[in-house]
Amino acid sequence: MSSPPRLTDAQQLVRDARQSISDLIKRLKNDSPDIDWAAREELARRGAKSLPALFVALKNKSSNVREGAAYTLGEMDPSPKEVVPVLISALKDDSSSVRFSAATALWNIGKSAERAVPALISALKDQDTHVRTAAIEALLNMGTLSQSALFQTLNEKDLLVFVAKGLGDLGPAAKDAVPALITLLKDKDWAARRLASHTLGRIGPAAKEAISALTEALKDDNESVRDAARTALKKIQAQK
Repeated sequence: MSSPPRLTDAQQLVRDARQSISDLIKRLKNDSPDIDWAAREELARRGAKSLPALFVALKNKSSNVREGAAYTLGEMDPSPKEVVPVLISALKDDSSSVRFSAATALWNIGKSAERAVPALISALKDQDTHVRTAAIEALLNMGTLSQSALFQTLNEKDLLVFVAKGLGDLGPAAKDAVPALITLLKDKDWAARRLASHTLGRIGPAAKEAISALTEALKDDNESVRDAARTALKKIQAQK
């Protein structure tokens, strides 16, 4: 029989039975990433017993503590129902790292955090790229990202990969995004042009108005864009 995995020094330190939840909270602002992560892991492992202290920690003056608390709340399994409202509030924190951790926690919780959808859609307008990315990933993971939310972020280059995935998942229902994707086919960034072609292909025959633009894309200077346009045309022109 194999022996259990050996705990790291940091894990051994925070799992010491003498470590109170209050002690673990203090370690969230430790300069050592290993101790910080081990404290988060142990707080999540202790489950509901950690909740009151974590809720208080979200109001701590240290953004490191607030960030660690938000992240830890998303690591609890199963996630207590009272966690989601607290994370929704954390999406408005002054610190972008805390907002990012809150969005990531909601992503981790998944569908049971659906009441956070309006707040996550608002977070798509956050000034911080990482927060916007985490918000769109959370919405995609919940399967509740609306067409309007996707369309409003289509011109955000840093979110393009996630938006394109969401539109592709919608398939024919993303027909209204076709004009914007056609415009994207003329973007100076070849990766954006390729992604636009790929997404149009996933929308399928409902993207027939893009046939002319995709035909033009067959002359693109970039080979991968040409290949993506060729594949998209086959999918759009496929006979049902």
